Amino acid sequence: MPDTTLENLAVDIEGDDKDKEGFLRFIRRILCWLPEERPAIGELILDSWLMKGLGFTEEQVKAFKEEGEQGGKSRSAN
Repeated sequence: MPDTTLENLAVDIEGDDKDKEGFLRFIRRILCWLPEERPAIGELILDSWLMKGLGFTEEQVKAFKEEGEQGGKSRSAN
């Protein structure tokens, strides 16, 4: 079996180490083998690495997550 890791595959990706770590963490979340352990799209879309790349602050991401949680509660109550 080949000794291949995401880190080995990402060697040539340019950028600082923190961005690369965030990218690899995001990819690992997507590539989770068991579907029940894989995050829902709503969780992935609000990933901190992805939101940072889109120019959102941590405070904005937190507010988005809180809005999503409140929206889900109000919808389930109806």
